[in-house]
Amino acid sequence: MSTSSGPPRLSPPDPAWSGMANRLIEQLKPLAGGLARAGEFAWDHIGSTAVPGLAAKPFIDLQLGVPSLDHLDGIAEAFEPAGFVDVATVRPGSPGVLRDDARGKRANSRWDKRLFASQQAILHVRQLDSAWWHYTIRFRDLLRSDAGLRESYQRMKLDLVAAHGQDEDYDKYTLAKTVFFDAIQDRLDA
Repeated sequence: MSTSSGPPRLSPPDPAWSGMANRLIEQLKPLAGGLARAGEFAWDHIGSTAVPGLAAKPFIDLQLGVPSLDHLDGIAEAFEPAGFVDVATVRPGSPGVLRDDARGKRANSRWDKRLFASQQAILHVRQLDSAWWHYTIRFRDLLRSDAGLRESYQRMKLDLVAAHGQDEDYDKYTLAKTVFFDAIQDRLDA
């Protein structure tokens, strides 16, 4: 299981990430089938591995949008056969495990979430139409379409990896990236 322990590191861009994400989603879909009726979930490949040409943590980031976070009984057990573990059981205090940071114009949004990890991927479970469900997709799409923004983000990530190369986990690296999101929040709220 990957819980982002060990110092932060980035892998060079890999065109295989997209295919890996698609295969993981297809593997997880039937496991989630018992949680809600088919068609109610939204699956997305998010994060830096979803942006061609961008260096990334060596984990595929996936997002599962669900109709309600209140009705997920059995989700941890559902994803176990695919090697996913509920990160809240091993790193509950790490950023982004149980809650996303409130930000932007969506004050009435839902900020809680669930996070699962395997050896190769991190699965963010957010309520459909919540702020961060939108933000992650919007951010991915902005990075795909804006080469200057993509280059600035990569430069910042490389600087943060260098600054936090002796850390025991990704926590400070993750928190430090907030400055970048703050600078582009108006584009995320668009």
